[in-house]
Amino acid sequence: MNQLFQNTVSYFKNKDKLLLFIWSFSTFIMACAVLHHESWRDEAQAWLLIRDLNFIQLMNSLKSEGHPPLWYLIIMPFVKLNFPYLSQNFISALFIGLSNWIILFHTNLPKPVKYILPFSYFFIFEYSVLARSYSTATLLTISLAALFHKRADYLSLNALLITLLMMTHYLLMPLACMLLYDHLKTIREQKASSTIRYILLPLIAICIAGYLLSTSETRGYFSIESDLRLNTLLNVISMGLFADKSYHIAILCLMGITYLFYKDKSILRIFIFSILGLLYMCCFKIYPFMRHAGFIYLLIIACSIMYYNSKEKTNIIERTLQYVLIALMAIQLPIAFKTLSDDYTMQYSGSKEVSEYIRNQQLDKKTLVGNQAWAVSSISPYFDKNISIYYPESNSFGTYYRYDTNYLHGFWAYPESSRLIQH
Repeated sequence: MNQLFQNTVSYFKNKDKLLLFIWSFSTFIMACAVLHHESWRDEAQAWLLIRDLNFIQLMNSLKSEGHPPLWYLIIMPFVKLNFPYLSQNFISALFIGLSNWIILFHTNLPKPVKYILPFSYFFIFEYSVLARSYSTATLLTISLAALFHKRADYLSLNALLITLLMMTHYLLMPLACMLLYDHLKTIREQKASSTIRYILLPLIAICIAGYLLSTSETRGYFSIESDLRLNTLLNVISMGLFADKSYHIAILCLMGITYLFYKDKSILRIFIFSILGLLYMCCFKIYPFMRHAGFIYLLIIACSIMYYNSKEKTNIIERTLQYVLIALMAIQLPIAFKTLSDDYTMQYSGSKEVSEYIRNQQLDKKTLVGNQAWAVSSISPYFDKNISIYYPESNSFGTYYRYDTNYLHGFWAYPESSRLIQH
């Protein structure tokens, strides 16, 4: 035990003190933001599904959710063991904290980039404070990027991380497939024994994700009018780079970053196919929000980590990429801290205050009317599963709505034909 303590002290002593401060300060900001954050219904959805369904019902419900199962499985023990609702937000913050640790201490990114990156919009707020699967996707993507040039020595770990990434978010499936391609190429080059052990998990994950995607009941919702696709493309690129809408600069910036990776064909291939796959799905398969667009930023960071960890780099490209990354993050900084400030000073959803009022007035013992249905789901996690909520839109009782085509057709209130999870 004493030896373990000494090793731990030695491990931290050898770390850059300024980077340790950067990591600690960014983690402190995330923790404070989580404590003051009030979740909206999109964060409540996974919690409610797990709380009110058994495992088989939960897996069946994913066809109408549009997400693979990993995030649900991660928070399941906390839900079933009656941990506070805020636990899932701390899990998200923890995953981004671990991502920051890997970036700061286990990559060769330039130090000026490391000083700013943990405070960029997607890392300090969107993926850390909000309890969604995006924090898991970030941790897995960063881990795979840091491991990319060492994958031959860690084939089992690399296979496991690729598998988990496939089970995290459909928008990152193109990235996972590209990494799987390099994984298989490495196995062939190494002539590794027990090859099946290194490829079985990712292949199973592809089959599961493909099945969920092909049988998804949300496909009707996931559609964009053809005349809006160009605007959607421009929006996704600008939001993904700047967390804002600056179309022309964003496109030029994305093209410039792509060019900077041309020296390393593997990284260039991964970047191009991952970006194109993501943009295709955002333009043709889903209605993209800021959190979806942020995967472009995540891909840029991941490929930059691969590049700086590579031996194939030149001084001019290295410096240019560094300046581009710093510029991207600097543009995001004001948006990040304004969002944090707004979330701290204003009510993000008001759901906690409403639930406290209901409980203080002992109204939770009575039947609540959930109108409109999508709004009441944000307060449901603050009560136990036995709370009685009546939904006049469908003349039924329940605690949350499933996504289906009606929702994406623009109806916030559900017509009678929509379905409720019954309790």
